[in-house]
Amino acid sequence: PFYAIIGTMFTMIFIRNISGGIGQNFVSEITVAVVLTSLIFAPTFNSFIVPTTNKIVTSSFISNLKYGKILSFDIVDLLFGGYAGSIAETACFWLLLAGVGLMLFKVIDFRIPVAVLASTFLFGLLFFDFISAVSIILAGGVVLSAFFIAPDYAVAPKTKWAKYVYGIMIGLLTVVILKYFKNMLAVYYAVIFVGLLSSSVHGLIYDRRRVN
Repeated sequence: PFYAIIGTMFTMIFIRNISGGIGQNFVSEITVAVVLTSLIFAPTFNSFIVPTTNKIVTSSFISNLKYGKILSFDIVDLLFGGYAGSIAETACFWLLLAGVGLMLFKVIDFRIPVAVLASTFLFGLLFFDFISAVSIILAGGVVLSAFFIAPDYAVAPKTKWAKYVYGIMIGLLTVVILKYFKNMLAVYYAVIFVGLLSSSVHGLIYDRRRVN
């Protein structure tokens, strides 16, 4: 909890408030908090409990991508927390359920989650294989990002087709980072980069319209 508080306080002060308050942030606050705490508190942040043995390990299920392909997985364990990892890396079923609920109640636009999930899977097939592609989505923080982070109203594009492009870019960059940089927080870095790009483009368009 201490690490979460530190990350949250930093993003509230330096990302939200300096930008002008709620809804004025230029990048996702959650992703900055996750990346920041992972860098500062790396040893503890990267320690996980194996559900079946209660043993503490320093690598999660998705970390197997660092050492090559993921050879197999149990879909039930991936969905309901049978592997070591954070809530975004295991027990993915409840995130999926909540995400679908957000779309059904029109809290978020379906375009961004669909684009993120579909593109991540397709690029995962291209750069890795089927098993790895499924694992990246269900154990790589992609579901959390697709439904709860990427659709951030302040950062995400406003037009329909731009939302598809935004989601596809996040999926592509996530897989590229995993493939070539072996960073297990790939999706968070992808959301930050594409979010900054989206905010910059939106700012340029807004400024031009205001001038005209």
